[in-house]
Amino acid sequence: MQKKSSQQSPEPGPLVARTIDFAASDLRAIFARIAPQIRAFYRHTPDSDCIEILGIGIAAHNTSGGTADFAEQYQTISKHLLSTDAHTRQNAKILGWTAFDPAHPQSPEWNHFPRRTLYIPEIILTRRAHQTTATIIGRQSELDAIWQRHKLDANETKEPHASKSQPQPTSPQTTWLDRDTFFRGIHHVVHENTAPKVVLARRALVETTSPIRLHDLLNTLAKNYPTCTLFAISAPENTTYPVFLGATPERLAHVQDRKLQTMALAGTAQHPDHALVDSTKELEEHYFVRDMITDALQPISSQITTAPAPTIHHLANVSHLLTPISATLKPTAGIADAVQALHPTPAVCGTPTDLARQQISQFEGFDRGLYAGAFGWMDLEGNGEFDVALRCGLIGPARALLFAGAGITTGSDPDAEWTETHNKFAPLLNAISAQSTPQERP
Repeated sequence: MQKKSSQQSPEPGPLVARTIDFAASDLRAIFARIAPQIRAFYRHTPDSDCIEILGIGIAAHNTSGGTADFAEQYQTISKHLLSTDAHTRQNAKILGWTAFDPAHPQSPEWNHFPRRTLYIPEIILTRRAHQTTATIIGRQSELDAIWQRHKLDANETKEPHASKSQPQPTSPQTTWLDRDTFFRGIHHVVHENTAPKVVLARRALVETTSPIRLHDLLNTLAKNYPTCTLFAISAPENTTYPVFLGATPERLAHVQDRKLQTMALAGTAQHPDHALVDSTKELEEHYFVRDMITDALQPISSQITTAPAPTIHHLANVSHLLTPISATLKPTAGIADAVQALHPTPAVCGTPTDLARQQISQFEGFDRGLYAGAFGWMDLEGNGEFDVALRCGLIGPARALLFAGAGITTGSDPDAEWTETHNKFAPLLNAISAQSTPQERP
C-alpha cells in the first residue's frame, strides 16, 4: 500500500465534523495496522474514565520548527473547526506535541516528527466506558469519502504474527550508548556547580532478528504499567523509526473548565520507599520541580494550591516523589497556555531552565527529539490533557532507540545515576524482550 504523507494539509476552508457510533473494542490493534501507512496518534489515560483516543490522518495542521508560541498555534489551528455544532465540538480534538528543545538541530532518526505540531485528524476514535465513537472531520462534501478511504475494521483484534514456517526469533541485543558523555556530564554538574540541577539522558539501542509487534508491545506496556499514560505516534515516512511510543508516569497538565491539575514528579529510587523520603538529594531535586511549576503558573492562574508534602508514587520498577498541584486559570487561559508555561519542567530539564538546557545540549551529544517533550490533545473550549514523553523510544521494524534520564545535582553519585537510568529503560526494554529472550551486549 502506498504511504500517505504525514505532512499533507488540505486547501484552506472550513471543516465540519460528524460523530457516529463505531463498534471497535481494540484501538491498539487498529493503530498497529495503520501506523506504517498514515499519521496515527494513540493515547490511553489511566484515570477513572479510562479514555482511549486514536487520531487517524490529517485534516489540517500547523507545524513549527520551534519559533512559534504554542498558544498562538492553537489559535491558528482551532479556526478550522469553529463552524462545528455543539455536540461534535465535544468530540473533535486537536492533537499535537512539542519536542523537548524545538530549537535543537534535528537528527535523522527524528525525521518526519516535526518539532512542534498541532493538527486536526481526519478521524478520531474515542473509547470511553466500553463504547467507541468515530468523529469524521473534513469538508461537508468529503466526510463519506474520508470514512470509506480509511477502511476501518471494528472487529480488528490484533496484527498478523509471523508464519510458523519462518525461523524462530533469536534474543535481541541491547547496546548501551553514551556512557562516556553521560559520566562526563555528571562530573561537570557535580564539580563545576554551574546549575543547581541538570537532567542528563542517555540511549539504548535494541536490535531484534524478527519484527517488533506493535500491538503486543502496547498491550504489554498497558498490562505492566496500568497507572501510566500509554501513547504512540507514527511517522510512516521515517522508515528507520516510524513509531514513537511509551508509557509515561508524568502528566504535564489537565484542564477542564479552567481547573488545572498538574504534578511535581521528581526524585527516584528503587524500593524501599525510605530511599526517597530520607534522601536529601532526592527531596532537593523534587522541590526544584515543585517550586518551578508554581512559579510558572502564576501569570496564567488566579489561584494555586499545592499539597503540603510529597507522597510516594509506585511503579512496577521504581518509585517517585509526587506532589499534586492544582490551579484555577484566568479567563483568557487554557490548556495551550499551560503547556507553554510549564514545559519543560525541571523534572526533565533542570533549573534554571535556559542554563540547564544549554548544559544538556553541550554534554548529551544527541538530539532528544520528542523524548522529554509534551504530547496530548486540546478541544475548542480550552480543555485538554498533555503528558511528558518519558519511558519511551523510537520503534523501527526490527530495532528500537530508547531514552532515559536522571536529575543531576551536586549531591549526585555517578554510579547511582547510571543505575537509575538503567531502571528507567526497563518498561520498554522488557516489553520488547518479552517477544523473545533478552541478550545484552556490553
